[in-house]
Parts: sequence; C-alpha cells; structure tokens
Amino acid sequence: MPRLFYLLLLLVLSACAGTMRPHSESPSYALTPSIQSEVLQQFNNNLPNDDKNAPWFSLLNTGQESLARRIAMMDAAVTAIDAQYFLWLEDAVGSLSFEHLLAAADRGVRVRLLLDDSFLAGEDSVVLALAKHPNMHVRIFNPFAIRSSSMVGRYAENIHDLSRTNHRMHNKLLIIDSTVAIIGGRNIADSYFGFDKTRNFRDFDLLTARALLCQNLPMVLMRFGILAGHFPLLK
Repeated sequence: MPRLFYLLLLLVLSACAGTMRPHSESPSYALTPSIQSEVLQQFNNNLPNDDKNAPWFSLLNTGQESLARRIAMMDAAVTAIDAQYFLWLEDAVGSLSFEHLLAAADRGVRVRLLLDDSFLAGEDSVVLALAKHPNMHVRIFNPFAIRSSSMVGRYAENIHDLSRTNHRMHNKLLIIDSTVAIIGGRNIADSYFGFDKTRNFRDFDLLTARALLCQNLPMVLMRFGILAGHFPLLK
C-alpha cells in the first residue's frame, strides 16, 4: 500500500510538469572595465585614498544599507551588471531588485543573471519573461530537468538524478561595470534585508571597488555557469 501511495503521488505531482532539455550556447565573457563608470567615479570622488587604482573594501552590516547600495549601483551602471544568486524571491525586495535590473537593461546595460534552480519552482514564466529582454541574459544553474510547479514535486520527480541535482550554487554576487562589487552574505529576499514581518536572517556583505577581482569575477561567474551543467534559457 505505501508503495502504491508514493507511485500515485508521483503521478499527481508530475501531471503539470514540463521537461527542460540542455542545449549548447556560446560562452559569455566579462566586458572591459569602464573608466566612465558612474558608480566607480562616485567611489573615487568620495574616498580619501589618493591612489585611485588601490583596491577598497567595506562591510555592509545592515540590510537597509545593503539594499540601498545595490539599488544605487544598479541605477548607476553604464555598461554591465553581472549577478549570481542562490535565492531570488519574488517578494518586495526581489521585485524591487528585478525592476531596477530591467530599468538598467532598458537603458542599454548588458545584464547577466545566473540563478540556482532550488527556489525557482513555479517561476519559469517569470524567468522566461526576463530572458526575452534583448539586454537580459539569464541562465539557470544545474536545473531540475523535470520541472513541476512545486519544489516537493521537483525533488520527487528528479530523485533518479539526485547525484547531480544535489549540487547547488550558493554564491551571492553583484558586479557593476566590472569595477564595483557586492560579494557574499545576502540572497535577494525580504528576510535577508530585515523586511520580513515574521523572521529575518542576520547577515552581511562585502562592498569592494577598484579591486582586480571585480574584473575577474564576471568571467568566473559565467564560466562557472557554463561548466556546471546549466540549462540556458532560449529567448
């Protein structure tokens, strides 16, 4: 009886599931750091260091400051935004961040977004809508091939592929114009910035400017996506 129950459960969960098939796509590379980057010029004008080529780092301790920095940096982007996140929810913070990414893409900024597939159940239509923008390049890291609209369904339907799907991408990274970056710490959701009404995570990020890693991380981001068995979304 239990075996029959689980079989019926799998059939129900897979009833509305789609299947994603991998396809090849040309590699994507970082753009040359922009000396005209408005966000970099803002840092150069406000930092006391006379050496404008010296790297600079600062902790973003509060959620409000971290979110404000992200939004301001996206709004100041001139050539490129590279973003990589484990979790990006469609709540207030997530929707606000998507709006500013799209606004940047609308004004001609190349936006590359690499998301882990763990929390994208039921969000394929949103991701596909973003990917239709000519300046938005969206890729999903190590996705579930059978794509039920529920997270439980996805894990149940892809249990035969657990050795692959169990490898997740927990990186959190935002790079503007290959010159300024926010690294680590927070995913993009209300609970990571202190706006959830029930519970919030205590976390922090690292803001860096003029560091060599800001030039190298965008290339690592997309190379990581290419080599990790991702399924790029067709536009």
